[in-house]
Amino acid sequence: TGSFIYMLGGTFTIEDGATLTSNRRFIVDVGTLIVNGTLNVGDGAGTDNLVIGFGGSVIVGPTGTVDVGNGGVRVGGNGGANTGSLTVNGTLNASGDITVRNNGGIDGTGDITYGGEYSNTGSTGGSFTGCTDGSINSGCGSSTLPVELASFSSIQENNVAKLKWETASELNNEGFFIEKS
Repeated sequence: TGSFIYMLGGTFTIEDGATLTSNRRFIVDVGTLIVNGTLNVGDGAGTDNLVIGFGGSVIVGPTGTVDVGNGGVRVGGNGGANTGSLTVNGTLNASGDITVRNNGGIDGTGDITYGGEYSNTGSTGGSFTGCTDGSINSGCGSSTLPVELASFSSIQENNVAKLKWETASELNNEGFFIEKS
């Protein structure tokens, strides 16, 4: 338990069953924080209590939980060098805002809940299984696919794959990209 934790470089893992508490802020720069247990951040005063910048990375594993009790989460920052990444495959709860700036990114398949607003000038990927927010400025919608697929089929004729699909709905869909591996 500490009032302020600053991680600069290296890799630190909170194992399943373990808990780490920072009473005010947790800042990850350059290094990687892997959360398979529980990380409690920001029971004290502050706006951005979990800050991931300058090449920092936080990975919330499937068994991991991050609770930001009083404040929000900021990924990335101003300027090209201020990058950061947050991957949520477990649970992220923030009482405040979630802000993804410029060269920051958020991704994953886990559950995200936040009580403030979501703003994103960085990148959002993933398909979060549960995403709820406390404002009308939702980041949840941008974290899921904007297309509801009604049907998909493929056949091979003369060494050519033919794909056919129909959509039930599309919301702000820019197009489709076909990839093979």
